[in-house]
Amino acid sequence: MPKVRIREARKRTTGDRPPFVALCLLGARGTEVMDLLGPYETLAASRLFDVFTVASTSRPAPLSGNLFAVPDYALLEMSADDTAAVIESADVVVVPNVFDAGEPMLLEFLKRYGGGKWVLSVCEGARMVAASGLLESKVAVTHFHALNELGRKHPSVRFLHGHRYIHTGNIITSAGVSAGIDSSLFLIEKMGSPAHADATSDRMEYEGRVRETDPDGKVEGRPPSFTIGTTEGVKLMGRTFSPWGKRVIAVAVMPDVGETLLGAVVDAFPRTGKVKLMTFTPEEQVGPVATAHGLAVLPQFTAGVLKEPVHHVLVPSSQPTKDGQEEDFLKVKRALERRHLGEVPITLLSVPAGKALNEVLDLVQKLIGRKEAALVAKMMEHHWKPDA
Repeated sequence: MPKVRIREARKRTTGDRPPFVALCLLGARGTEVMDLLGPYETLAASRLFDVFTVASTSRPAPLSGNLFAVPDYALLEMSADDTAAVIESADVVVVPNVFDAGEPMLLEFLKRYGGGKWVLSVCEGARMVAASGLLESKVAVTHFHALNELGRKHPSVRFLHGHRYIHTGNIITSAGVSAGIDSSLFLIEKMGSPAHADATSDRMEYEGRVRETDPDGKVEGRPPSFTIGTTEGVKLMGRTFSPWGKRVIAVAVMPDVGETLLGAVVDAFPRTGKVKLMTFTPEEQVGPVATAHGLAVLPQFTAGVLKEPVHHVLVPSSQPTKDGQEEDFLKVKRALERRHLGEVPITLLSVPAGKALNEVLDLVQKLIGRKEAALVAKMMEHHWKPDA
């Protein structure tokens, strides 16, 4: 099943194909957006990987943050021979937090694939990897919130606290959300070389790269890296499920946007429990938007049908020049003005992938509050230093 449209949208500086193929799973009931977009961009930016997405059907797959991803491969619509060919071509499968860890077609695909090739589990993607049996009698890590639960559910798997990622055999499991970038760099180091990983980190201008000091998980009893207290958790739940008092933030989805930057924006703000987030395109019709490395994403709306008063508009832009970034900004501004939304404040965010999370958390602090930004950083397992 060829990836014609996405390949045409993908920018290449050379005619050479990368030596490896990575497949990222998309769940029919939803996928954690940053678990997908962080590793997607990191692997693609290494120039070692062609990165594709796999879903059960060809329908746009929902992501958290009110985005959708158009899958490259739809298992339900592929013949047995085509599925076997895709499995044969893959060098690594990336398993983000797929909200239905028991989704039959994805689970069967992972079981068929995972006999001896690389698997990268991100955050609570460990649920599906454990359900597949691939973690049997292995050590692993996942998001701190799920460690104890998964340990009880899968007693043959030793889930450890305090690790950024763990490498056991051909499987790498990583902690929550932002750890997917560090574990992807570790995978690049293993499949390529340390020089490839360092070059990728430099290319992304990655701030705060965490190198796991015990990647094989040999040390038990390490203190947890992140925790959320009961009081914090109760307050967050109350804010999240309360329909009142939320700021409405609309995020413009622009062509060629960096995956990590887009993911950080749409992931972080809803986690405060104080924001209702919408995504839109400044174009007249909603259609697939190709990101910097060729992922096709769909926003919810056009600017003309933003359904309620908007307090702030964010424009993540990865155009390489100031003129290009200004063009993105003006395109959104004109679209809002046509719909009599010209008074809504607009913030342009244009930073490299490796600085995206810090920049977005700084903006969360500015627009929502310092405590909320610090809590979001914990939930995303990101080592963020707030502004004074």
